[in-house]
Amino acid sequence: EPKAPERTSRSYLEMTEEEKELYVAAYTALAGGRETFVIKNTDYQNLLDIYAEVLVAILHDFPEFFWLNGYVRANAEYAEGSEIGNVTLSFGIFDYWKSEDLNEARRTFNTALISLTNRAEQIEGDYERVKFVHDYIIGAVTYDEESYRQGEAVDEKADAFSNSAYGALVDGKALCGGYAKLFQVVMHRLGYECDYLTGTADGGPHAWNLL
Repeated sequence: EPKAPERTSRSYLEMTEEEKELYVAAYTALAGGRETFVIKNTDYQNLLDIYAEVLVAILHDFPEFFWLNGYVRANAEYAEGSEIGNVTLSFGIFDYWKSEDLNEARRTFNTALISLTNRAEQIEGDYERVKFVHDYIIGAVTYDEESYRQGEAVDEKADAFSNSAYGALVDGKALCGGYAKLFQVVMHRLGYECDYLTGTADGGPHAWNLL
């Protein structure tokens, strides 16, 4: 039976029971290395009404799933006249990661994340610990000016990296989304509640954190 992640978000806590069940099923699949999973014997129309918002919440809550491109597909199979059926849900993967060793990338990311988290844990005091992570990211990551000037990631690799925690942590180059996602995932590992927010700043799209 799938279990809720140890760390639950504000968005999860505000969900209905049906939404929570879908959230947990999606998290369990992704944590197990599967981008596709099936919800069996469900009211498929109800699930199709809620799946997009729930799965977007997963993407916002778990930036460590850096290989996902933000798209999700749903396919319902059911007998004619029935309201119950099976729904297959699939998270999209960046094209770059389809041709690369994703397992090795996960190991590299997790090793770097553990190293940074361990360093932060040695800092006494919440404020000082959070500030250490903030200052580390600001010092270690270079802003992706080329993608910013063009208004989009400049190539296939940049598209997968620039707004991801992986790009910020491993590649050392990111747009605001990458900075914010890296800060979020480190905060989560340290036990702090931290949300990833998007909106507009100075007339353009922007991403930041709520801690």
